Amino acid sequence: MPRDGLKQRDMLVVWAAGGEVVTAEGAQMLGGNAFEPLQAGGKVKIGDLISLPPGSKFELRTPEGARLRTPPTSLRRAIKWQA
Repeated sequence: MPRDGLKQRDMLVVWAAGGEVVTAEGAQMLGGNAFEPLQAGGKVKIGDLISLPPGSKFELRTPEGARLRTPPTSLRRAIKWQA
């Protein structure tokens, strides 16, 4: 994460190939030329681009067993926004 926190449209890049999507409420994946709803239970492949709009909930379990997830509240509430 950048030292000065996330801005409204920052990007976080994570290598998660082979990870299993556990939760995908509101999450979207780029498919073809447009973003499509992401479904829990799917596997992430190399090159997949996932969008997490405000209010979405996402959790991914990596092949090594680590978990990557959004905070229980919203990102906006979890991160101190700097003006």
